Amino acid sequence: MKKVAALNDISGFGKCSLSAAIPIISSLGVQACPLPTAVLSNQTCYESFYMCDLTEHMDGIINKWKKLGFDFDGIYTGYIAGEKQAEKILEFVKDFKKEDTVFIADPVMGDDGEIYPNFTDELCRKIKLIAQKADIITPNITELGILSGKGADYVFKLKKDSSFLEKIHSLAKEVLYGNIKEVIVTGIIYDDGEGEMFCNAIVDKNGMSLVKSPVLKGSYSGTGDILASTICACAVRGIDVKKALRLASDFIYKAVEDTIKDGTDVHDGVNFEKFLYMLTEFGK
Repeated sequence: MKKVAALNDISGFGKCSLSAAIPIISSLGVQACPLPTAVLSNQTCYESFYMCDLTEHMDGIINKWKKLGFDFDGIYTGYIAGEKQAEKILEFVKDFKKEDTVFIADPVMGDDGEIYPNFTDELCRKIKLIAQKADIITPNITELGILSGKGADYVFKLKKDSSFLEKIHSLAKEVLYGNIKEVIVTGIIYDDGEGEMFCNAIVDKNGMSLVKSPVLKGSYSGTGDILASTICACAVRGIDVKKALRLASDFIYKAVEDTIKDGTDVHDGVNFEKFLYMLTEFGK
């Protein structure tokens, strides 16, 4: 069975990070091997949260994996709690990424045109270095602005521009540096002439492809983690990125639609558990 090393935090509430990644990667027929970077009482968008930073414990796990000769078909990184942790992740990638290892990085730094609180310039710089080592990155439009050097709010200011999508394409091409082969820009909402559409864009050296879905109200915790985890497991299995993104988009749409019907708070995440069968059937 293919294996993915998943480096991310785990939250008791919010259905994000490893809480989402483990069942999703597993449902696609890939073994998820978690390396927790932090344990949180709940995800950080609640009114308050408690976090236990596991940076100082990561070496113990990594050294044991080395000693036992473990290796991975894929590496997936998400939320990074600090600069020291970013350095350890860079070392992990150096040690475990082989020529045929697929590395997917979700460069978590901000949303809604703002960098997350406590994310220093130095931490963002190191997250950019991690992204450069990846084969596929999955920034939202805020993170695309940060990665391109234009700023967190740059793309947000372009939303009403008639060339919005073209400018996203241009920015994403600028971010195709280092080892990066594909940039998946998430969370794009635009008017296609018939009304608002939600889409994710795949940008590579050959151009840009859009995967569209109807717009649903609300911005729910964990949807970015769900998308990146789906892309990661599919990539490890050699599944075309556009097919993987279509699967992830349909899966998230179903989960969000059900969550809205349920009246669940946006901070609590989406009801993805009901729809894991979609991934299991796809992965057969």
